[in-house]
This record gives sequence, structure tokens and C-alpha cells, in this order.
Amino acid sequence: MKVTSIINSEESERNNMRLQIENIIKSCEIDRTRFYEYSKMGYSKVITRFLYTFTDFKKDVKNDTICLDYCFLRFRKKWEKLVISGYWADMICKTREYVIEKTDGKVFLILSQGWVYEGFIDEIMKVLGETDNNLNDFYIVSPKYEWLAAYCDDGDAIVIYEKRQVLYG
Repeated sequence: MKVTSIINSEESERNNMRLQIENIIKSCEIDRTRFYEYSKMGYSKVITRFLYTFTDFKKDVKNDTICLDYCFLRFRKKWEKLVISGYWADMICKTREYVIEKTDGKVFLILSQGWVYEGFIDEIMKVLGETDNNLNDFYIVSPKYEWLAAYCDDGDAIVIYEKRQVLYG
């Protein structure tokens, strides 16, 4: 099944979030080779693979449309969880430390408003840190879809999900 559209909040809120991120990129002089909006032609591919890998979303899809808010409610049970909570700046810092241990390359940032960005974790965290925690949900996803960091504004925590280790013995 291919997701053809995303339900999210008001279109104006969606566009305001994109504008806010663009303003942060400019004001913080973030190098656009290190953090940028992903190709709109590739949005559907990234979001669909994210949904297929991490969620049980088929039951929630109606007319090839899905909501990116509250995806964590549909995450598959096979993922180990690590909860990072606290003040916004602390959560950003701890998440950065985790991601740096997992990859030194680019990752995806998927916003619940439907925007997809790609970049290095330092630049992503700088942008997120400048938003003053006024985001809805977002997902930082490894390019191989092996782990993700999910934030939900209702839970006020970032939760890391990675494949459960299977031990034989």
C-alpha cells in the first residue's frame, strides 16, 4: 500500500512549521549541505518505509491517507525502548549523544506536519533546540531504518526504539 497523503493539523500550521525551520536555518547559519529539506519527490518513500518498518499502520489507513501524529501508539512490539525525559535542552543533548554513537552520517527528521528533512545530528539538534519545544511529534530515523528517536509533545519525552536483541543459549 502506498501512502498518498498525510492528515495533519491545519495547513497554515504545517506551513508555519516549515517557515520556522527555514528561519532557524538562516538565523543560525546552518550549512545547507549538512541539514536540508528532503526532496519532495522522496517524501512518500521515506514516510512509507518509516511506517512499514516501525508501525502497524494498515488498520489506520483510510483512502491511502495516514496521520503522522501519535505514530508511537502503533509502533510494533519488537522494538526495545529507551526513554529520555527531562527539560527540553537535556532531552536534545541526550538524544544527540545516543545518535552519535549509532551513526556519523545523515539521518532523517520526519515532522508530524509531513515535512521530511535530512542531515547530520548536530545540525538537526541545533534546529530542534531553537524551536523551544513547540513541535508536535517528530521522528529521527536512521537511514537504514534500524532505530528511531520519537518525540510526542503530549508525553514530553523522547523515546529511542531499536531492534530487540535476540539471545540464543
